[in-house]
Formats: sequence, structure tokens, C-alpha cells
Amino acid sequence: MKNRLLLALAVGLALLFLPSLLSQSVGPGADLSGRLGLAGGISAGTFAILFLAGILTSLTPCVYPLIPITVSVFGARRSQNRGRSVLLSATYVSGIAAMYSMLGVAAALSGRAFGSFMSSPIVVGIMAIFLLALAASMFGAFELALPSGVQAKLTSVKGAGFPSAFGMGLVAGLVAAPCTGPVLAGVLAYVATQRSAVLGFWMLFTYAMGMGVLFFVLGATSLSLPRSGAWMETVKSVLGIVMLGAAVALLLPLFPHPQELPFHQKPIATIAFVLAFAGVVAGALTLSFHSQWRERMLKAAAILLLLLGVGLRFGWAGMPK
Repeated sequence: MKNRLLLALAVGLALLFLPSLLSQSVGPGADLSGRLGLAGGISAGTFAILFLAGILTSLTPCVYPLIPITVSVFGARRSQNRGRSVLLSATYVSGIAAMYSMLGVAAALSGRAFGSFMSSPIVVGIMAIFLLALAASMFGAFELALPSGVQAKLTSVKGAGFPSAFGMGLVAGLVAAPCTGPVLAGVLAYVATQRSAVLGFWMLFTYAMGMGVLFFVLGATSLSLPRSGAWMETVKSVLGIVMLGAAVALLLPLFPHPQELPFHQKPIATIAFVLAFAGVVAGALTLSFHSQWRERMLKAAAILLLLLGVGLRFGWAGMPK
């Protein structure tokens, strides 16, 4: 219970102090870049957020199955192989970075046409549906894993050298692309409006570096993936809720603009804190959908409370007066 209270406090404080990235997009004319908080321009904080988003992406169902393969192919099993493992892992991550950096440059060169395409209701709807499916996977509805044939093919390149490591990184970037969701789409749409190939390169490079952190650390050292347990259920629940929130944020601008709320910002922030705190204490991040029906119902209600707090804080129901 103590851990649950600390987790609830951390989530509540995050709602109070994190910038309202999603609230900037509520209303007509908002685009995917606005939903990432890019409407205010680029700063050092923007690159920090992109790096963190890359790390979180590496824990999603599209990417996490690749990590054990990376460890088995590049992992340092003997001390004399440590230097080679570091170089191979760095080359692998460079392949991921190259894939996304090229996307950033291509989006910048294509101009506003690409940004308009990524902001179209059909594309946004497809991404939202995919995010909902990924959230369901995080909550245990089904498991996402690479086909056994693909796993065997990737594992067979062990010891093939640096070109193969770079090629595997390019493939990993493609495999991970669906799970990047609104982050990748929003950045590409923003870069397209700026028409800056340099900006597109560095923004997507930063995101890819964040995605490659786990690959590099686990591949370059003798560390192994931690054993699954209660902590993994919490991580999956956090990612599932993030994906649910991202799907809602994508869909909101397609509906009528919400009315202004009859409260000021401080009371709304306080109510959001209480809702999120109560949701986490009730078990939104710690209970499991694999248990008895009472626990499943309690977890669903707790997730709803947490999402209500997030939505209220980020302006889903309307902005404060």
C-alpha cells in the first residue's frame, strides 16, 4: 500500500507540474504538432521530451520483443568481447537513428503537403485505432510478438559484423514505427511546416537515440532483462493508459470545440490531482485484468478515474476561464 501511495503522489504531482502539451490542441484548426506542445516553438526542453518519448517507445509492444534478440546477438558474454559488443550495439542504434533521421529530412523537404496528410481525419483515426489496440495489448487482451521465422532470421546474423548490425537497426526502426504513434506523426508534421531539413534531422535523431538507449545498454553490457513481476504489470498499465490518453487526444480535435469550464485553473488542477491520486490508489497501475472479475472491474474504474483527472488537467472537457 505504501508503494501505491507513493506512485499515486508521483502521478498527481506530474499532472500539476508537467506542461499542458495536449491542451494546446483542443479546438478547431489544431494539428498533430500542436498536440505535442510544439506550437510554442523549439527549445532544449523539446529535445529532452523527444528523448524521453523515445525511451518510452522502446517499452511498447512493437519494440520490446526486439530487445532480447539484440542482447543475444550483440550482448557481451565474455570480457574480451566487450569492446566489440559496444561497437556493434552503437552501430545497431545508429541504424535506428539513420532510419528516423531520413524520415525527418524527407518530411522537411516535402513541405506542408506531408503535414496536411498526417493531420487528415482518416490518418488520425487510423492512428487512434492502432493506439487503442496497443493499449489493449498492454492490458493483456493479447500479446504482440515477432513471428518465429523473423526471430530466427534476426538471431542467425550473430557475428555477421557491423554492416548486418546497421541493417538490423534499420529494420528495428521499421518494426517500431507503428508504436511511435502521435509522437512521430506530430514531429514529422511540425518539421514539414518548418521546411528545415536540419531541424528535422536533429529532432528525429534525438527521438531515435532515446529509443536506442535500452538496446545499447543491454547489448553492450552483460546485463540481462529484469524478471517479470508486479513491476512489469505497473509498467504495462502506465503505457496502456498513456496510449489511451494519446488516442483520445488525437480524436478530440475532430469533434466540436468544448465549452469553457466555469472554474479557474487552480481549482481544476486540484480536482485533477485528487482524481488521478484516487485512481492510482484504487489500483489503476497495480491491479491486473488477469485476476477475478471484481479486481478487473475495480481496475477499469480506477483507470477511468485517472483518465478523468488527466483529461480535466489537459483541457479535454474545456479550458478554465
